Amino acid sequence: MNWLNKMERKFGKYAIPNLMKYVAILYALGAVIQIVNPALLDLLDMDFGAVLQGQVWRLVTFVIDP
Repeated sequence: MNWLNKMERKFGKYAIPNLMKYVAILYALGAVIQIVNPALLDLLDMDFGAVLQGQVWRLVTFVIDP
C-alpha cells in the first residue's frame, strides 16, 4: 500500500467535500469585486506585515484575490 492511500485512510474523515468548487466560487467572487470596486480588493491581499499587525483575515481571504 502506498503512502497516499495510508494518508487518505488516516485523514480522509477531515476532508472538505467539494472543496475545489468552493475555491472556484470564491475566486469568481474576487473577480466580481475587482470589477465593481478595485480598492476593496487591496484589503484581501496577502500582506505579511498587515497580518503581523493583527489583520488575520488576510490568511483566509487571499484565496479570493484573482
